[in-house]
Amino acid sequence: MYTNLFKLCGWSDEEINANRSRIEFMLEKINCTDEKSLKHAEEHVSSCFDLSISAPILRIYLHEFLDIVNVRNEYDTYVTINFPITPTLFLGMLYAQMRTGKSVYVKSTTQTSIVCLGMIFDKYTRVLEEGERMGQGAGKAHCGQYQAEAGLLSLGILPKPDLVVGSGWFCDQAAEADHQMSQIFGFESVYFDGCMDWPWDVELPRENFEYSAKTVERAMKRVYEVTGLEITPEDNQQAWAAFYQLSFAFLNLCGTVGHSDPQVISHADLTPPYLFALVCPHPKRVGETLQAIGAMTEEVNRRIEQGIGILPKGAPKVYVGMKTGCDVRMIKVIEEVGLSITNIFLDGMTRAEKLPLMFPENDPFMQATEYMLKRPGLNTPCYQQQYHEDMLEEFGCDGSVLSYLYNCRPWTSPALMNRDNLEKKTGLPILLLETDYYDSRLYSPQQIKTRLEAYAEMLKLNKELKA
Repeated sequence: MYTNLFKLCGWSDEEINANRSRIEFMLEKINCTDEKSLKHAEEHVSSCFDLSISAPILRIYLHEFLDIVNVRNEYDTYVTINFPITPTLFLGMLYAQMRTGKSVYVKSTTQTSIVCLGMIFDKYTRVLEEGERMGQGAGKAHCGQYQAEAGLLSLGILPKPDLVVGSGWFCDQAAEADHQMSQIFGFESVYFDGCMDWPWDVELPRENFEYSAKTVERAMKRVYEVTGLEITPEDNQQAWAAFYQLSFAFLNLCGTVGHSDPQVISHADLTPPYLFALVCPHPKRVGETLQAIGAMTEEVNRRIEQGIGILPKGAPKVYVGMKTGCDVRMIKVIEEVGLSITNIFLDGMTRAEKLPLMFPENDPFMQATEYMLKRPGLNTPCYQQQYHEDMLEEFGCDGSVLSYLYNCRPWTSPALMNRDNLEKKTGLPILLLETDYYDSRLYSPQQIKTRLEAYAEMLKLNKELKA
């Protein structure tokens, strides 16, 4: 019954036959074994994506999800990492695992599970509800991510890890939530720590980076002890090479789409490759992922040459301030009302990332920390505000759709401040919506569509008046 779903997502008959026992184990875990559920999944993934271009990426996501659900059947030691992660360090550990042959699996498992359950199978709400039942109520941690983690563990979709690496860089409640779950489920937790109180000026204080890097080094020491893995300079070099290739392949694709007129494909189809550029696939699938992004880029360029688009040429352009990790309906609704999305928050580089390196490249902890803390939203408010301004200018936007999250303290205030700053600096109309990164139960795309329609009409009128 599941063959058609997997073939829609780019799997061959040979792949399906070779993985039948693993697939059936996974489908049983996520409660998706009956014909009705599988048919619904086919309809859901087809409505979310243009499968003619997204299937190769979704194919890799399903392989990664199978690895995660089956991890205890296939590996002796299992370590999971929560967002925001230092992708190169953990990618380096997987290169070390492949080099040594140790039976160790290290992955950002919650993030990958959310994508697959939300965007492919539409089985995510059950996970959130179970997480709430386990005590991870709304607003208690970093959005719904930790509700999802609790639900995934309680339902047995994710097996209990040996060690969880949390992060207090972005939200102090995240590490607290992991510690609470370590007591409930009986695993060990360690965490990175950071300073959310950045100065308002644009200088990047070295002490913030040094403090965070020391906590990374402390946490990673424990990861090494649990896994028995040590990252060599060669492992680290391979990890950075793979990460940079994935990141720049995605940024090139995203920039091409953002500058297209008419908008060539939906930004919904850019969400899965974006998340891979963030958390990285297993090293054995890096080449396949680059090929999939490359094929998508080639198809985008072909459609641009032929003048193919999903919106009329000259549609108002908007920069969107928030992605969703579990649901692409909000992206589709923005496009449905006739707004051309240029890019979405985190789809570009901040001015901070373009500065010279602050720390020596031979320290992997400082190197990884510096990269992450120069990303949008993880450093000073001034750099974040500049990032939004730069995106509006770079893509010639007519406005911006920002959003703040119901259940995440670090994202709510910046969204309000960014709206006021952008209206003051650019004079463009800014729409602020209430959404959520990890919990689509908290908003209704169809209700929000009414506000978007009015906003789109205003931007169209503004373009006509300027013309």
